[in-house]
Amino acid sequence: MRFVVVVHLLDNHFSAMKESFYENITKELEAIRRELEGMEEKMLDICDAICESCWKDFGSNNTKLFEEAIETVMQAERLSNVDRNGNELNIDVDPTISVESC
Repeated sequence: MRFVVVVHLLDNHFSAMKESFYENITKELEAIRRELEGMEEKMLDICDAICESCWKDFGSNNTKLFEEAIETVMQAERLSNVDRNGNELNIDVDPTISVESC
């Protein structure tokens, strides 16, 4: 259990409250969830741009967009390989897959 102190600037007073272990974990998981959602949105935007590029210049791929999509997927994979306590899980991620191998 830890204490959290909140300073209220408008009325110049502060308050303290106990923050339980579970409240702390919940906040950390919420931050990870928001980060993953942001990555998902970025990945979808990149995929949309790749599709648009492919149809615009049919037959040519935009390598930079493809690399960004792969990097985003790999970063999301690394984040999903962490348990709720922030410990890395022993899930095998194929080390041969990288931006360079694509």
